[in-house]
Amino acid sequence: LRDGGPFTLQSTDMAPYKLYGMGTRAFKVELVAAFSGVELEKPPFTFGVTNRTPWFLKANPLGKIPVLFTPAGAIFESNSICRYLATLPEAQATEQLYPVATSADDLRRAHIDMWVDWSNQFDVEAPACIYPLVYPSVYKYDEARYNAGWVSVERLLQGLESHLTNDSVPYVAGQNLTLADIVLSVSLMPYFVLYFDEALRTQFPSVTKLLQKIFAHITVQQALQGSAVTPPIKRCNPTSGPNPWGEGADPFAPFQAMMSPQPWTGARTRAAFIEFFQTKAHTYWPSSAVVPVNDPTLLFTNAGMNQFKPVFLGVVDPNSDMAKMKRACNSQKCIRAGGKHNDLDDVGKDVYHHTFFEMLGNWSFGDYFKEEAISWAWELLTKVYKLSPENLYASYFEGDVKAGIPADEEARAIWLRFLPESHVLPFGAKENFWEMGDQGPCGPCTEIHYDRIGGGKAAPLG
Repeated sequence: LRDGGPFTLQSTDMAPYKLYGMGTRAFKVELVAAFSGVELEKPPFTFGVTNRTPWFLKANPLGKIPVLFTPAGAIFESNSICRYLATLPEAQATEQLYPVATSADDLRRAHIDMWVDWSNQFDVEAPACIYPLVYPSVYKYDEARYNAGWVSVERLLQGLESHLTNDSVPYVAGQNLTLADIVLSVSLMPYFVLYFDEALRTQFPSVTKLLQKIFAHITVQQALQGSAVTPPIKRCNPTSGPNPWGEGADPFAPFQAMMSPQPWTGARTRAAFIEFFQTKAHTYWPSSAVVPVNDPTLLFTNAGMNQFKPVFLGVVDPNSDMAKMKRACNSQKCIRAGGKHNDLDDVGKDVYHHTFFEMLGNWSFGDYFKEEAISWAWELLTKVYKLSPENLYASYFEGDVKAGIPADEEARAIWLRFLPESHVLPFGAKENFWEMGDQGPCGPCTEIHYDRIGGGKAAPLG
């Protein structure tokens, strides 16, 4: 259970199906689950971090999303996940959504699979035709690629229009709404809201009718939290600058929640920290009890290092998992209500002192030191948590001549690679020399501070 994967770190309720990912493909899976009556859990997910952890790459070596974790193993590729959900024993309306063939002449499921696979072609053209409009800062518009992609999209739409018209079917695989309609409609949703102006709706009336019918379905509306899926008055033009849809509201705005990262809840903040250090070869170590076991020196666990005291004191069982670790990360539940670290007197006077809290930590046991610790801290805060570098300050130990301890110039030099000199500040032993008592582990420390006011004038307040 040390991998910190979906059934150890992220959840305590052991939900059977956990979906990791974001965007239209993840939404497609959620929609199929809703139609099937299968409950999904969406654990905290941070793109570029979660999907680079060892446990995620074990499930999907390419790190692609979405991935569904089940008690029996992991499944990737969104259409494969959709098929799996529609065939679960607890799935409702399976006979309609994804019926099992009753004879060699029963082609219902084969036709559904055919159209599910066919819909992938719209996803293939999305980087050329959709992404430059939805993610303009990441995907740049390429005229030649866009034109070639749109020719392919129109050819696909014409094929779908001919099928719906010539076969006189209300849905792609027959008389009933099936898995194929759900999958296809989600693939076409961005095209519909960005490009289906009156001219395109006139050109493809049967496709338009099908999409409008599915988008108005009560299950789809519940999944979209009531956001209407409406075509544009004017077709979007990726060459029209910041407002490619012309006047009025962004037609894709109602779906930003689907496309955007999850909010920074406490759960996601914790998970992103653990997962970030897992990508740096750290072993996740679960939180210990707040009342220490076999440690009479503490009434309560008051710091993230408590559980590693056997390592620091040299008494750890050499055959234990803890003794074999070189790097660890944890989120330790702590209580500070007495002793040296007593926060009781500060509770209620500010917004950040608590008697009970979690302490996030990354630990090196004879492995890395200041270089990696500082560099990774900077990467985590600015690249993962997206904190503004202009609001960050670092403090370091300025030295103590009387005690014969030199300044921590090594830490200062490392910080100056990331911060201007005005944001790297020296402090004395009270602030930047760590010790627990008159004897025992001690040494200079460095801290990171965030200026919530901003303006670059926090240094004189130190």
